[in-house]
Amino acid sequence: MALSVEDYQPAIVHYDASWPPTFAQLKHRIVSALVVAHTGLTSEPGLSANAVIDIDLAVPGVDDEASYAPQLKPAGFQFLLRERQWHGHRLFGTREPVANLHVGEPDSPEAERHRICREWLARNEGDRELYARVKRVSAERSVAETVREYNGRKEFVIREIWRGRFESLGTSSDGL
Repeated sequence: MALSVEDYQPAIVHYDASWPPTFAQLKHRIVSALVVAHTGLTSEPGLSANAVIDIDLAVPGVDDEASYAPQLKPAGFQFLLRERQWHGHRLFGTREPVANLHVGEPDSPEAERHRICREWLARNEGDRELYARVKRVSAERSVAETVREYNGRKEFVIREIWRGRFESLGTSSDGL
């Protein structure tokens, strides 16, 4: 059965020690990777998260799907979504184990934002607890909703976390 973006129903669970080894297995399956990073909250020990391994993959020429998409299919990744307006973002997924593979250009700001958010939450208990609460509420309300509606509900918290992190670095958060 084909995987669809609409199949995803978020459910917040306690940290699972199997997430890092699951990521390692998925990373090995990604044949065409130049840059692969375990991202999202499943990459940080002790953080509660959706039991979905998020992976960032950087490829040159994200629009040239023929150069990487065929190699992802035998590795179990199905194409789910194309967002040209969002730095050319492509989304692939697997059902077993459940994972999202976010594909973008090596210089896309998205992978860096993912890293910044993850590292900040790992070190800042207040923001981590706030984000966990918002994710739980969003997940509870997301029954019969789309992933975009779920993500939209938690977007304001993510933007505030980025803003705090950028300000702590003395960097502008304009454009978030």
